[in-house]
Amino acid sequence: MGVKPLAANEKPLAARKKPLASEQNPVDEFVHRQALLGLLLAQVAALLLHIPRLPLGLVLLAALVLGWRLQIYRQRWGFPSPMVRSVLVLLSLLALISTYRQWYALEPMVALLIVAFLLKLLELEYRRDGVVLIFVGYFVSACAFLFDQGIV
Repeated sequence: MGVKPLAANEKPLAARKKPLASEQNPVDEFVHRQALLGLLLAQVAALLLHIPRLPLGLVLLAALVLGWRLQIYRQRWGFPSPMVRSVLVLLSLLALISTYRQWYALEPMVALLIVAFLLKLLELEYRRDGVVLIFVGYFVSACAFLFDQGIV
């Protein structure tokens, strides 16, 4: 029971080609254009539930992000660089801090969730990103019921 010698045309285990991520898991494939359009419409619908309570800065951020993503969809612009995304995150956090003085309340936490929901759209490229966007959209939609059902 020794070690079996390699055949002449067989490579050692460490030198064998590993399968690509897209071959391993279908969620690592790119989002199809029709699915992306559906995700954009679903995100707009989820955001419309919160428009009356959102500060003007977040409404402008939503318009900027949705416009940018539409330009990516139309293949006119590219994805933002990590530096641009970092600047958007910092500006969004500054807008939240300047708008909400008390952080341990429901409104600022929902606004923070909406900021994450919006900024996730700028890095939506693979199916797994689309799945994350869908689940965050469920939470954003559910948060609208907290305000409209009289719980708050």
